[in-house]
Formats: sequence, C-alpha cells, structure tokens
Amino acid sequence: MSRIAKLAGLCLFVLFGTLLTTNPRTLPSVVLILPFILVFTIVFLFLVYVGIDRGMAHGKTARIAVFGASLPTLILVLQSLGQLTLRDVLTILVLFCIAYFYMTRVASSRQVDR
Repeated sequence: MSRIAKLAGLCLFVLFGTLLTTNPRTLPSVVLILPFILVFTIVFLFLVYVGIDRGMAHGKTARIAVFGASLPTLILVLQSLGQLTLRDVLTILVLFCIAYFYMTRVASSRQVDR
C-alpha cells in the first residue's frame, strides 16, 4: 500500500475518532478547526493519488488537488457557520474558476519562458 493511502487512512481514522468522541460545545476553539484540516487533507491526498495514478505531471496534480480540496472544505466551513447560500456557492465557484484559469496561464507561461 502506498504512503498516500496510509496517510489518508490515518487522517480518516483520526477524523472519525474526533467526530465520534468529542462534544463541540466543550472543546477549545483551536480543536474545532481540526476536522476541517483533516477533511482538506483527505480530499487532497485522494486527488493526488488519482492524479499520480493517471500519470499527470506533479505540478498539475498538486494544483488540481489544492483547488479540488479547498472548494469542498470552504463550502463545509461556510455551512458549519450557517452562512452558506446558493449565491455564496456560485460566487466561490466563479472565483475558483478564475483562480484556476490564472494559475494555469501562469504555469504555461513559465514553461514557455524556459
């Protein structure tokens, strides 16, 4: 089994353990961030694993994984704060599309310069 799969499994185990054994009302604020970090890490590692499995370049895989993991994590954070609306989701999607387009243009211009 690869290191990525082992790390994702460990994060999933810690996430379930945290969610099943803690009460959010009695935890310090710092610990409340842990599930969001773990969700981001799990989605990121999954996307990296899929990208490597498909033979994509490491830079492109990392870029897609960061964007792909940030989007659901940000939506989950907004939902947990009670601030998620359809307009927020559409705004986030547009901003992520613009940012991804910008990042791909910068990356392609760097390759042309070399």
